[in-house]
Amino acid sequence: MTNPYAPVFEFWMSFWTPKRRGGWFPILALAPQYLDQAINPDWNLGTIVNINETNSSSPSIEKAVLKEASYGKQIGTILDAINVIAKERLSTAQGDFNSLTSDEKVLKIACDLWQEIENTKNEQAKIRLNELKVELKSIMKRQPKAFKALVRELERNNPPKDP
Repeated sequence: MTNPYAPVFEFWMSFWTPKRRGGWFPILALAPQYLDQAINPDWNLGTIVNINETNSSSPSIEKAVLKEASYGKQIGTILDAINVIAKERLSTAQGDFNSLTSDEKVLKIACDLWQEIENTKNEQAKIRLNELKVELKSIMKRQPKAFKALVRELERNNPPKDP
């Protein structure tokens, strides 16, 4: 007894089989044979940091602390404090980097790192401001009433200061 769906199956498979000389297969040959594309770059759909008894003496405390302040915020605060102390200590240092003591060199490196991070933050703020400007111009054109309401709300919450 033959399968009544065999002709349908054969027809369907003919489109995907390289042996076929006509049909759709030549169109599929135009598709890239290898495709490497990042999907959602810089996104993480899972846990970034795994906190457990293996890497923490108190995972529950560490998780609670992370809800209040991320590792980045914690490190940033520490680096800000080190920068203040380092600048004070380095204010009396004389000469170039090679003439500094080993302690002063470490402090200088920390100050340089802090400055690099500040520069990056400032550059990213400029980029975001430009993005916001483009978005606001679009809203102003497409939804002028909503734009005016937003401006009024911002002015109420942040009145302009007299020069």
